[in-house]
Amino acid sequence: MWTVFLIAGLLAASNAKVKEYDGVLSDEEHFGDEEGEGEHNSQYDHEAFLGKDEAKKFDDLSPDESKDKLGDIHGKIDNDSNGQVSLDELKKWMAKAQHRYAETDAKDNMENYDKDDDKKITFDEYKKGAYGFLKESGELKDVFNPDEYPKFQKDHADNEYYAKSIAKDERRYKAADKNGDSSLDADELAGFLHPETKEDMRHINAIETIEEMDKDGDNQISLDEFLADLSPDDIDANKSGDTPEWIQEEKKNFTEVHDTNKDGKLDAEEVKRWIFPAEEDYLDDEAQHLLKEADANNDGQLSKDEMLEKYDVFVGSQATDFGEMLRDEL
Repeated sequence: MWTVFLIAGLLAASNAKVKEYDGVLSDEEHFGDEEGEGEHNSQYDHEAFLGKDEAKKFDDLSPDESKDKLGDIHGKIDNDSNGQVSLDELKKWMAKAQHRYAETDAKDNMENYDKDDDKKITFDEYKKGAYGFLKESGELKDVFNPDEYPKFQKDHADNEYYAKSIAKDERRYKAADKNGDSSLDADELAGFLHPETKEDMRHINAIETIEEMDKDGDNQISLDEFLADLSPDDIDANKSGDTPEWIQEEKKNFTEVHDTNKDGKLDAEEVKRWIFPAEEDYLDDEAQHLLKEADANNDGQLSKDEMLEKYDVFVGSQATDFGEMLRDEL
């Protein structure tokens, strides 16, 4: 079972598109498309408020169960115990929630990799757990059914691919080993698995992004390389002179926003600023949005009753679709 999940993860990583991390609020689009237009997506709000791991748990709850749990959460957010959740308290709660999933994932992986039960992971332990499906030669063991994983076999059954993957993991591992003891504790493992959640690890995301997009080997991203991640049809239209408006906007973002030293390329620091916009801005925007949706008396705070009245804004439920089914029942 572990091998199957690992295959899926490797395939997903190999096909991933570079994108801004959006303060790690959610992998969902807030609205119907990447341009921020279209139908509102409540799942974005749920993941932003609860964190990715907790949001999934609420999807299986009834409306009453969701309300009971949300009532408890209101008390946890209300740090000064005045019965009201302020904008600042809401932002602090969401900031903590966004990083909880990394801690949970690290705990699960600690159990998988830590074979000597010392609560630490050496790189050898990680490598055996993550790449245990390889033969000593680096090739795949005979554990994959080629009928089930033909693309995986075709694309990745070679030493060079895994040599690069292991080298990249080792570099990330060393960066995560903050105390230099050649092992990772739970907090360091969270940084290794999810460097985007740790400020002092985000340079690794920038380096890996450059490696993914840099085609000429200069360790920087040119405008052409920046645009190359767009759809082929739009790239062809751009070359023919019929440039779509959104590509023109991306060019403008590259030259006027991302390329701060105006040398025509993005270095690691510029890439880091690009893929990690200010988290505080995203948290503030989302907190303002949630407050606006639920603050019935417009006093800039949320009582427990206000939050429960608009519970479908904050949490999911198997029996609701933006609260419509709940209103039908009433």
